[in-house]
Amino acid sequence: MKLVKEHINEKFEEDTDPIKDMCIGIDSIIKDFIKLVNKQHGIDVGITNTSYEKLLKWGAYFNRFDIVDYAIDHVSDINLDGETLCWAACAYNTDMGVYLVKRGADFAKGQKQAMTCSAETEKGMRMIETAIHMHKKVNEKFTLDTDPIRDMGIGLYHKRDFSSNKELQKWLLEYIPAILKTDKIPDDIINPANHVPAYPWKYYTPIQKFIEKYLTVNGSFASFVGLNHICLKQTLLKMGYPKKPLDEKFTQDSDPIHDMGIGRDVIRTFDSSDELVDWFIDNITMILKTNEIPNDILSTTAAERAGILFNTKYFGTFSDYVNTYLRIKNSRNNTFINFYDIKHKIHEKLLELGFKHTKP
Repeated sequence: MKLVKEHINEKFEEDTDPIKDMCIGIDSIIKDFIKLVNKQHGIDVGITNTSYEKLLKWGAYFNRFDIVDYAIDHVSDINLDGETLCWAACAYNTDMGVYLVKRGADFAKGQKQAMTCSAETEKGMRMIETAIHMHKKVNEKFTLDTDPIRDMGIGLYHKRDFSSNKELQKWLLEYIPAILKTDKIPDDIINPANHVPAYPWKYYTPIQKFIEKYLTVNGSFASFVGLNHICLKQTLLKMGYPKKPLDEKFTQDSDPIHDMGIGRDVIRTFDSSDELVDWFIDNITMILKTNEIPNDILSTTAAERAGILFNTKYFGTFSDYVNTYLRIKNSRNNTFINFYDIKHKIHEKLLELGFKHTKP
């Protein structure tokens, strides 16, 4: 032990830096990091110990907080015209993105820069945006009772316009936790396939209010009612939701519809045929008693040309159900409606949902 101690002491002189002499300081860390970057890319990317802007970007990309901390202390502007956040985003480093914002990076600049980059970078920025929402203390300006996204004037709480309902639905699926202020998509986000209503009201209402306030499609009013909530539910069903029983009241062998005192075979009255059609599309699974809308719900192309729009094994059930249980309000009384009067509208909605006529 004495020999080892003497050997160590001999290595350090008064004018030397023990940290540097033992190769454990920041210079050594940066040197190893540069080797890592060059090795990963197979080329010399031109980083040196004093290439602070490059160190900042590559540190964000490789999720290296030590490198980023060092670089931030040496650059004049952490943003680098928004590129710093983009380098974290393109690698989907959400924790790094949150950290950069906490250290002073301007999310709006990063978001603007991301629009000129790849689709992966834009997706990464959306992931960072959601992560920021989950961190109540991204910056000292935020208190426990405030919302960092809203305080920063970015993120969820601004107007968004989509080119189609499909694009809106895709965005909505990714941002459900942020809208509902939950850590993840709730296990009970939707009710079972044959359940009415499609969503628990505790989730449906905030999503609907958010869409009406902030989202538009091609500059026009958007709503959660109709196709948007139908398509989203179909996607969530395929993802395995709901992930737990709706209520302890229901057992594996029970029917939630009957247990709740509501059900399939009751008369329903609507203000208009459009409202009826929307309800019908949303409840096809209940009417057919299936877990999801059948892929072969539409007729073959040959039958379609003959005017039969639906697969014959479903057409009879639809016709009987509509004719028996569904009504339209009018000024005098509630009038039963014939399935033939609405079949074309239902057919068009199913085509919009992506269902196709099969070949004969």
